Amino acid sequence: MKRNRAGASLVELLVVITICGILMSTVGVCLHGMHRANQRTRNVVDRLDVISRLSLRFRQDAHEAGAVTEQAADGGDCLVLLMEDGRAIRYQVHPGMVERTVWQHDELRHRDGFRLPQGVQATWSIEKLDTPLVVIEIGRFTGGADESTISPDRIEAAVRGVIVLSPTETEP
Repeated sequence: MKRNRAGASLVELLVVITICGILMSTVGVCLHGMHRANQRTRNVVDRLDVISRLSLRFRQDAHEAGAVTEQAADGGDCLVLLMEDGRAIRYQVHPGMVERTVWQHDELRHRDGFRLPQGVQATWSIEKLDTPLVVIEIGRFTGGADESTISPDRIEAAVRGVIVLSPTETEP
């Protein structure tokens, strides 16, 4: 004579619990991977947004400038674009950001900050060609684990004016 069981055996319950545990750990690993991929994508998009805004503003300022020079300022040297209407637009690199300030008659009129992602730096230079060219390079210059994923971006803009040499510099 066969008896019908009313419940599940202990072995059956352990098998079900084990399968549920494996499924939950697989879901957790997948969610963690998706979160990391989302974070990397967000960092790239944020970086491109900052570079795009900086590039647009920098090129616009450079094309309007009547002259370009370098100046010593609080916290280091800065690139100065001199406008024909008397404004001076200064670009200065700080740790983690590029600061743009607009001065008119030694009075601060406007300040913008372009925050750079962690570990990313900016450098600027003036290239003395037939037409003066101002350049900002943004990227990882000191190395790091993600160096292969972030290559330097180069923002170039021609200045229709002249290069004003600093007092210590002479024309070659």
